[in-house]
Amino acid sequence: MVQRRYGAAMPGDDRPRRRIKEPVEEAKEVPVIGEDLDAVTRSRTSLKWERVNNETALAELAQELAGLSEDIWSSIHLPERTLASLRDARKMKTHGARARHLRLVRATLRDADWMDLRRRLDLRKMGILAAPADEQVSEWCEQLLIQGDPGLARFMEEFPHADRKRLRQLMRSIRATPVEKRGKARIPLEQAVTTAIHAHAEDASD
Repeated sequence: MVQRRYGAAMPGDDRPRRRIKEPVEEAKEVPVIGEDLDAVTRSRTSLKWERVNNETALAELAQELAGLSEDIWSSIHLPERTLASLRDARKMKTHGARARHLRLVRATLRDADWMDLRRRLDLRKMGILAAPADEQVSEWCEQLLIQGDPGLARFMEEFPHADRKRLRQLMRSIRATPVEKRGKARIPLEQAVTTAIHAHAEDASD
């Protein structure tokens, strides 16, 4: 007796047979578990809140700039695109139109070194005309003030020999200072950040 497998043709049987499909095993994504999952979750959450905090700070800066004179705009060296957007926003009579133009102001600030602009504006309020600072220093100072402890943790990862306790004290001191006097209060923070960055660069070159 001839044994026949399913889908195989018998001798002399010319009828078309159904083609047997070999099962294809789909590639499975390796699940992220345990500590790796916790790290990914924390990282995503941290990035999300970092973006939210930065956008909030940008919106506040755009709103503040809109209420200042053009003399102050010029003194802190605002980019031309930002100046043009601010002038357009001032022409708007309705709240909705003004809000839309302030979003445009925020977009132009986002493309500029807005953290250093924030620094120069704070100093300008105290009558100090500050030149543009080192971009890395101004960015880290602003991130420390905007992000708080998560920003400090990220800074310490980048510059592990920095004085965490000193940096935290300076951050708290600035937050406790009235807004109109924060420009001068942030100078020691800039110095501490500069020292940490330079020390890290020297260690890396050795």
